Amino acid sequence: MSKKSNKNKSESSLKVVKKTLKYFYPIAWRYNKSYFIIYSIKLLIEIIRPFINIIFMPLIIDELLGSRNTTRIIIYAALLVIGGAVISLTSTILAIQLDKHYNLFGNYFEEEMSMRVMELDFQHTEDKKALDQIAKAKEGFSWYSGGIHGLSRPFFEIISSVFKILGVIVLMIINAPLLFIITGVLLVFSMIIRSKSNKIEIEAYKNASKINRVFAYFLYEIANFQYGKDIRLYGAKDMMLEKCNIQSELLVDEFRKEASQRLPFTLKGLLTDVA
Repeated sequence: MSKKSNKNKSESSLKVVKKTLKYFYPIAWRYNKSYFIIYSIKLLIEIIRPFINIIFMPLIIDELLGSRNTTRIIIYAALLVIGGAVISLTSTILAIQLDKHYNLFGNYFEEEMSMRVMELDFQHTEDKKALDQIAKAKEGFSWYSGGIHGLSRPFFEIISSVFKILGVIVLMIINAPLLFIITGVLLVFSMIIRSKSNKIEIEAYKNASKINRVFAYFLYEIANFQYGKDIRLYGAKDMMLEKCNIQSELLVDEFRKEASQRLPFTLKGLLTDVA
């Protein structure tokens, strides 16, 4: 029964991700196509990046252990250094441009959400369910997901990782089949460890998000000078600070619990990476 429920949860999570991307990406594409063009170029660069070292380092080592042709060594070393520098510089420039788009999309969707709120029927303006949905949309888009850029980062990283792995597999099968088998075993072991660690992290953030909504409310009410007079008038300072501190401690406890649960998997992951 528990296995079935876990499967349903994972399926529903995948459905939510697909539904979210399917909803936001067409809107983002219509609003600003250049974002996806820039990210596609950055994706290509990130795929190429590791292969600079993979290709040229063995050539340099072979040359040093073999004929020791100075000209070839210099050429390979120059291509290694210059290629790595060009790719790093280009990746940084593109990352800066993508960060600019983060603000553009944030402003655009905030304006769109404001328009939707203003179009609400009057009876929904004080309806708890409607207000909760508005709060969830605002917090989910700005705090937890990071907006379009936050959604795109893991999506493009997955694509990049798939192509990198495929490239490494092809090179290893051609040049070192035995090493490919050993690496494959370590990779499977690493995937199992990271999967368990990610489940702990997801569960922790689910719990923390509930606490954070209450914590953020008290924190922003205290920090906002607009409500200073009312807080003093009703003598609510001590109560507000106490509630804020309680929620803060609950958040710290949640992340402390997550860290303690993930520690064994983190250590195992480090051992796998070293191997």
